[in-house]
Amino acid sequence: MDVILLIHFSVCLVMTGVIWIVQVVHYPTFRFINNNNFNLFSSFHVRSIGFIVVPLMLIEATTATLLVLKYPNKAIFINFTLLMITWVFTFVVSMPLHKDLQNRYSPHAIEKLIKTNWSRTILWTIRCICLLIFITNSLGVPQ
Repeated sequence: MDVILLIHFSVCLVMTGVIWIVQVVHYPTFRFINNNNFNLFSSFHVRSIGFIVVPLMLIEATTATLLVLKYPNKAIFINFTLLMITWVFTFVVSMPLHKDLQNRYSPHAIEKLIKTNWSRTILWTIRCICLLIFITNSLGVPQ
């Protein structure tokens, strides 16, 4: 198997696991943080999760771009497009909500973050499925 594809798929799987844990466990815990400490908690979250996800997202973007150039087909193009949508959603929706939560406690922003993060969770999950389909097809595994 292609090393770039293996790296990309592995990182996608890790990010999918991370986003599911964040969606189902971590973001809902925001509801239980004392509003007096919330800005400290939120700042800690952004720094800590960024340390994990920023390098992975950069690897994902780089390898996705290389894969589009190497394998110009439907599954790889869908994967790349969904990744770009995820990035746009992250920068346009999620990051501003986190910035807001670092400045002030806002139950509305917490709920919006939880609801809107389902989009990223679903996008990463679909990407894993697309990549799995591409890998099984390229290996000649019957479906």
